[in-house]
Amino acid sequence: MIKPDAFIGFIFFSTFFVYNFHAFSNHLVRSPFQKFFHLFDQAVSIEQRFCVIVGLLGTVICYLNISFRSQVFCLFFGMVTLAYTLPLVFFNGQKKRLREISYVKILTVSLMWSLVTVVLPFIEYDSSFNVFTFLERMFFVYAITIPFEIRDMEQEKKIGVLTIVAIHGIENTKRLGYFLLLMFSILCGVHQYFYHLGINFAIPMACSAIVAGLLIYFTNEQRTKWYYKGFIDGTMILQYALLIIFNLVH
Repeated sequence: MIKPDAFIGFIFFSTFFVYNFHAFSNHLVRSPFQKFFHLFDQAVSIEQRFCVIVGLLGTVICYLNISFRSQVFCLFFGMVTLAYTLPLVFFNGQKKRLREISYVKILTVSLMWSLVTVVLPFIEYDSSFNVFTFLERMFFVYAITIPFEIRDMEQEKKIGVLTIVAIHGIENTKRLGYFLLLMFSILCGVHQYFYHLGINFAIPMACSAIVAGLLIYFTNEQRTKWYYKGFIDGTMILQYALLIIFNLVH
């Protein structure tokens, strides 16, 4: 029997696990699997170890309680996620991580986020698939990932990774972010028109795009980690909160 909350739990714990696992994945790349996922490496904090273990346990338990077809798709998503974090893909005669291939890194993040949060619920719950929601999610997540690319540019260069920021420059990459947020807002308007959603949908979504655009504009390499973890990542929470507020008010 499928538990009602197992699917939501799986999304939460798998995201929690991947986010924390990625935080020390560089140890695995430098000296792969010499220690058990380096959980006992001094460079990995106790908090990180705890988060990885809790995330993994929660992911496995919830995975066993979702539908079989969702499990099959999740295996594919999981392989792509591991290939993003660990050097499992052959590219130009070398084993690389997806995040080390120009143009692929940021596209992988936005695509996987959209697949997991839009396509996977469609598979699990037999709900109707909405291409507008899928594209909106992709454009928005791609845009808010750009500040992280700016932050990591110099560090990525040191390990030989040329991201879109290194290739096209900071200002041009920021312009790409603005363009994607504009496309996101237009899509939300079209989505609202064809699905008769009313102003309670397009306006809060456009507001979240404006906030995200401002954060991209003020992004630079000197910003603290909380600017990214708190404000940039927080735009997704803000978007949801604005939708709730607008629907309560109107």
